[in-house]
Amino acid sequence: MSQYRFLENAFWENEDRTQLKCIRMTYLGPGKEKKEELSLSKYNNDGSENNLFREVIDILTIEGIDTSSAKRKEEKKTRHLNERISKQQKEKSKELEELYSMKLRAFEIEDVKNCNNTMIRSKIRKAKNEMEVNALVTIALAYEMELLK
Repeated sequence: MSQYRFLENAFWENEDRTQLKCIRMTYLGPGKEKKEELSLSKYNNDGSENNLFREVIDILTIEGIDTSSAKRKEEKKTRHLNERISKQQKEKSKELEELYSMKLRAFEIEDVKNCNNTMIRSKIRKAKNEMEVNALVTIALAYEMELLK
């Protein structure tokens, strides 16, 4: 008969505590263990009590499983929040890169590059969105074509 132990990170899969997930480490020899992820129901298909489920409960206790379930839920919530924040930061970074690229392309236009109106050129550099860059480039072009004088 093989010897095994259950890791203490078991958690409930449902609120009524009739299903749980756990990891069983089976001893195979010196320095060797086999890891098995088990999903256990309180009752077998025939309605009888699942002995392995009972064994896990006896070893890890309901309070222990409650604690690890709560901890897992909190970690999952934190991980989800961090992923959402990371995604928002990447999106913002991408927007800023695109805006910077747009400003560079604007100054590749000869009339914008050679525009003598430093206020317009400065405003293009300080623009906070694409619409502002487009509007200011249009003003710079109109200024250079002497449409605004």
